[in-house]
Parts: sequence; structure tokens; C-alpha cells
Amino acid sequence: MKTYKPVVNIFLFFILPILLAVSVVRFCQTISHPVPAEPERPVPTFMLPDNHFYRQDDPRWAGDTIGETTDRMAGYGCTIASVAMAASNLTGEKITAGELQKQLADNDGFTDRGWLIWSALPKATDHQVKARLYRQPDHAHIQTCMDAGHYPLIKIYLDGTIVHWVLIVGTTESNYLVRDPLFGNAKDPPITLASRADKIHALRCIEDID
Repeated sequence: MKTYKPVVNIFLFFILPILLAVSVVRFCQTISHPVPAEPERPVPTFMLPDNHFYRQDDPRWAGDTIGETTDRMAGYGCTIASVAMAASNLTGEKITAGELQKQLADNDGFTDRGWLIWSALPKATDHQVKARLYRQPDHAHIQTCMDAGHYPLIKIYLDGTIVHWVLIVGTTESNYLVRDPLFGNAKDPPITLASRADKIHALRCIEDID
């Protein structure tokens, strides 16, 4: 009877550790490294067009469910409402949070858990808007996005625990100015990001399609 012990030993002591090491490296690369909520150095005061504001809990769509889930816009629609604000400002057309949710749902724009599938955004907006994804948040990427006339969409944690997305619409010398779909109304000015969170955990750049 043949024995395969030498082969097994080679796998256990040489090949398996290498495979595990590679897996650990790849896992570590996916872990977000948050950056401070304030710009890393003084920046010029700057404002992007800020003509549309949507709250996720607006009564017109607060009760709408997201995709095939039972999650309602009022509690989980921050990403959709923020993207809708950016899309409306970029296109000059009123694309409400409720309308965008329906368009995304009709174009396979959500995972089974109700998370937005970013690659579905162009089809859901009649090929007018897309999202640029970054592996990690970075102040330079935020500035580049704004310099191009596009809108940085960022993930923060409210009270340090609740995942939330807000839209950057401008800067002062030492702060980012944001539209938060859970704070204020259209007549109010943007608020400072630092008043809502101390870290940026993820970044998307919402862009118009040429």
C-alpha cells in the first residue's frame, strides 16, 4: 500500500502556511483605514452646486422598502438619498430619493441585503451618473473629486457605531461641509462634517458621465 505522508507533510508545512499568509494579506488590504473628518491641511473655501436636498425620512418615500428587503428608506436610505442629491445637482434634473430607489430596484441595483450595487448606478440614471470607488478614504481623493466638479460621498459612524452616508458639498478652511439626509432641510445651510463624526471610513465619488 502506497503512503502519501511525505506529500501531506509538504502541504502542511510548506504550501499551507504560504496560502494562509496570502489570505491574511488580502484580508488586511480590505480593512478600512479611516481618516480624520477635517482636511489634513487648510483648504480654500469652495462650494459645489447645492440646489437639491432630500431627507431619507421624507414622508413621500419614508415607508418605501429598499430592493427586495423589508428595510425602509426612513431607517436605511441614507446612501440612496445622498446619491440622489449628487445626481440631481450633476444633471440639473430632479431625481428624488424615492425615484432613485425605484430605478435602482428595477435595474438590479441592490444586493439581497439591500446594499447599493454601484455598477448599477449608470443604468438607473439613464447613463448620466456613475460612482468611482476607492479602496481607502483619502483627503487627496476627496479634493480631486471636488476639483472635477463631482461629489464625494462618504461613510461615517454616528455616535461611533451607526453606519451612515453623507454628501460633501463644500469646504471651509478647516472643515468639510456636508448634506446629511437625516439632518435639517433644504432651506438650511450645509453643516460641518466634524459636527457629525470624527472619521471618514469610506469614500465614493459621484460623477456625471460625459
